[in-house]
Amino acid sequence: MQNSIDEIQVKIAIMEQLARRAPISVATSIVFASIAAIFFAFSNTVPEIITWWLVIFLCCIPPMLYVLAQRTFPFNSGNIESYQFLHTCNAGISGFAWGVGIAILADPTSNYSLTSSFLLLSCYVIAAILVLGDFYRSYIVLLATGLAPFGFAMLMHGSIQSSAVAAVALLLILIISYSVRVISQNRYRKIRAQLENQLFLSQLQQQRDAIQRVNEYKSSFLAATSHDMAQPLEAQGNFIASLRRLLKNREERELLAKIEDSWRSMKNLLEGLTDISSIDAATIMPRPTEIDLSDLIERLVDEISIKARRKSLNLNTELEPCTVYTDATLLERILRNVLSNAVKFTPSRGRIDIGVECFGNQAVISIADTGPGVPSDKHVAIFKDYVQLGAPGRGSDMGLGLGLSIVKRLCELLDIEMDFRSAPGAGTRFSFRLPPNHAETARLPAPYPSLEPLRKRLLVITPDKMLREDISRTLSEWQCEVYCSGNAEEAFRIIRTTGSMPDVAIVSLDGPEKTGETVVSLRSEMSSTIPAIVLRHEGDGPPPDLDRTTVLDAPHSNRKLHEAVLAASASSLAAE
Repeated sequence: MQNSIDEIQVKIAIMEQLARRAPISVATSIVFASIAAIFFAFSNTVPEIITWWLVIFLCCIPPMLYVLAQRTFPFNSGNIESYQFLHTCNAGISGFAWGVGIAILADPTSNYSLTSSFLLLSCYVIAAILVLGDFYRSYIVLLATGLAPFGFAMLMHGSIQSSAVAAVALLLILIISYSVRVISQNRYRKIRAQLENQLFLSQLQQQRDAIQRVNEYKSSFLAATSHDMAQPLEAQGNFIASLRRLLKNREERELLAKIEDSWRSMKNLLEGLTDISSIDAATIMPRPTEIDLSDLIERLVDEISIKARRKSLNLNTELEPCTVYTDATLLERILRNVLSNAVKFTPSRGRIDIGVECFGNQAVISIADTGPGVPSDKHVAIFKDYVQLGAPGRGSDMGLGLGLSIVKRLCELLDIEMDFRSAPGAGTRFSFRLPPNHAETARLPAPYPSLEPLRKRLLVITPDKMLREDISRTLSEWQCEVYCSGNAEEAFRIIRTTGSMPDVAIVSLDGPEKTGETVVSLRSEMSSTIPAIVLRHEGDGPPPDLDRTTVLDAPHSNRKLHEAVLAASASSLAAE
């Protein structure tokens, strides 16, 4: 894979721009020649003027032939030097025809003719900057062959007026050549930066497509083979149960218990992988029905009560009668995973509070424990696959690090708003907000992923590499152009290099003060009040009080992020 832009590619890009401007160059030359013919009609004979005008017209034919040749034989590394040489020759011929023609038609004894000739020629060479300014060599040849012959002709006449015009013409060559050199260098750097940015985006697209293909293959493979793998595991479970009834020796029973733990670990891994692959492959279709939340949660509490009693955990439930319209099986899987984690990680004699509230047009399920809590910098990580905090090895008793990843995916699938709050020593609290029973109007989203493309340009600023990758991947799936940086200085460099102004900035730094300063600095750098989305973590304190700034608490769902970007973009359009 190509990693950088070479000199040939920049030359080709410049010549392609010049080829597109060739018709403009021809039209400009003919218009200026027609204006000059009108001026000279007062002091020259018509045949001389027509002859010169026809010469200018003939000089316009090579550039058009150049364009036709380029369309037939496109620019490449083998012919670009030849095309540049031909382009320079065309510029030289055109400039020479103008310079010599104006010098012949001009009357050095007439102030009117002298002034008009000089102004027409000067306007022509200055207007040529717009067309040829990107290619310094061609423009300098046109400038020199245009102004130099005219200047020397006026100098040879010897009068004071003509000598003054000659001096100004020659001085103009020096001034314009220096200015165009600066212009061409800036254009060269800009074109190179654009090509490098296109290459970078193309490589990102290829990598994303490759990762997506691998992920789709993985999901399809797991979804297709899970049933065949589940059957022998289920049979093994039956054999283990039968064997337990036959064994009498204590040592044999202990050995069988270890075998059963290993079997259960393998069964849990298969179920977790199957769940994730099915969600990612969009093979899980929600089947919403009316369900009683209290009955559902009471069944789940009964399931975990035996393990809770073994650890002397206090289970407290406050369940209001509430009926909701959603997929009972998937909601049960969400709550079972969270309750299982609460029992698993809450120390002995701890407490687990489970509540259901139904008010207004919303139902809220809350699950809180007195466990060790999760640091704020890990709030995003724990919802990723195979992440376990404080568990370097995966034992059968500590799970496999897939539970919360499944919870997040299923919440997005069912359009459930999840809120997660935790801190070391303060326990963990989950809240799930879902609509109550309105079966006739309820609308569940299409199978995951269902969020529409955004097609926005976004700038992500955060030192958390994992968070950058997660947000970048998500935004890219929504067909966004994403620029990622670890700090404000790097973000400024990206803006200056690409010359692209983001539609929305997503910022997550250490503390609200630093985040607010970064947003203010970014707006000052861009001379625009760019909409900002601030990702706030537990313990960050109050968010920055800034206009056109949206606060998104972590961990955020994809739907929340999608809505925040849409709202920020809408505010930008409204401001314009």
